[in-house]
Amino acid sequence: MRNQYKRLDVYRCKLQSHDSFAGRVSVYHVLKVKRCLGEGCFYFQWRCRLLDKGGSCRKGYNYPGKNCTGCRYYYDIKEHKLPVCLLDAQGQALFERELEEFELWLRDNLGRRVEVLGRVNHVGPLLTREVLARDSRVRLHGYLVNFAECYLGWTHFEDYVYLRLSRRSQEELRLARGDRLEFEAELTLDEGRLVLTRPGRFDFSERAPERFRAGGDPALEDTRRAVRLEGQPEKCLRCERGRLVDVIEKTSRFERQTFHRELYCLEGIADPELCCHHALAGLSLGTGSLEDRECE
Repeated sequence: MRNQYKRLDVYRCKLQSHDSFAGRVSVYHVLKVKRCLGEGCFYFQWRCRLLDKGGSCRKGYNYPGKNCTGCRYYYDIKEHKLPVCLLDAQGQALFERELEEFELWLRDNLGRRVEVLGRVNHVGPLLTREVLARDSRVRLHGYLVNFAECYLGWTHFEDYVYLRLSRRSQEELRLARGDRLEFEAELTLDEGRLVLTRPGRFDFSERAPERFRAGGDPALEDTRRAVRLEGQPEKCLRCERGRLVDVIEKTSRFERQTFHRELYCLEGIADPELCCHHALAGLSLGTGSLEDRECE
């Protein structure tokens, strides 16, 4: 079984906000977040008559935004966009059957504790970026472990499943890529991802030779070094050093306003074209710090 919610080969959308993703939108975004299949959604593009003509804003803004609504030079353009299905009739019928099966399975297992058997694919920091007024900071909330495939109960899942661990739990377990283990955890859904929480009863059948470094928390080092990437380049999404970070914008410290995800590079390389992480890893030279890796 696969996670049908995270498929990116079913729909495309030409909404401007999806330009940085080359129009790729997940099934979960279309069916559960926007619910725009069939009716589409409306988008208001903010414009400024002064900036359009090459002039400068009298308030010093470089582009129109929510603070411009009272200005006489401000106007907006209403756009209506529809997601487009990329599948042919046969492929769409197959997708609908698989989606129905997945949602039935999810209905039976979501919120319950399940037995998990799998091999660790990657261990990395669990990060969020909180934005409050002009203050912005990246915070570490423990570790995010992923399995490229695993068994959830009796179901073989041939897709990514994630496990959240606190820093203390990871210090005790020292999970590393290649570990094969069994445990139980509660199954949750996070923006379409299958995420395991509150794990317990760990039983290892294999331990990877390269262990997690105890002491001098590597996740803290990654947090300090991480830089945001423009858009979501495919090579960075597939890289183990690329990290999708939850961005939460708040009007106050106690109120969540908006949510989206940004892609960060844990190696501190802002331009994917200058990245030589995989080349060095293939030569077994290690990655080191950004200053040590200026190879281009």
